[in-house]
Amino acid sequence: ERIHRRLTDGLAERKKIFKGLMQQDFTGQLTAAWEAAHADQIAAEQTRRERLPRLVLLDFVRDRQRRRPGEPVLITSLMKYVFLLQKEGTTGQSLYHFVPYKYGPFARELYQDLEALAAEGLISVIESDEERTEIALDRSKETMVQEAIDQLPESLRTDVMRVLEDYGTLSHNQLLATVYAKYPAFA
Repeated sequence: ERIHRRLTDGLAERKKIFKGLMQQDFTGQLTAAWEAAHADQIAAEQTRRERLPRLVLLDFVRDRQRRRPGEPVLITSLMKYVFLLQKEGTTGQSLYHFVPYKYGPFARELYQDLEALAAEGLISVIESDEERTEIALDRSKETMVQEAIDQLPESLRTDVMRVLEDYGTLSHNQLLATVYAKYPAFA
């Protein structure tokens, strides 16, 4: 009976401690001291994560322009490249939330990131009409673009190159048809 009582009391104590830890965790008390001590590191990581999708866009635009010089990178194609990176890349990196739309997979946040890159002067976004928006790197900022892309993890760089090797030679319409065929739920 003594052993049973000790085990029962120990289990009750464990539940009480666990409940207290959960309460501290949900209110932020459990990690508050650590977060305060590492605020700079946390802020740097947050900034890096927020910038990561923009760096991927820059890498796609730069590499696509190198593969097909003189041919503009259309925003719809860029959207499909990033979608394919998320679906077929090895990193499992989820950069955007894609939904089915008029021209296949669509992520509104991608437009915001393109605007931010344009505001930095790294790219230009040229709207020729409602159906056609072209993206181009600013040639005078190639060094800045390279420095930015150098911040990308190697695994993502490899995924970008793999997507462009597999799909970068397709025309715009061929790319759309391929994505529609492979991922009909987004068509």
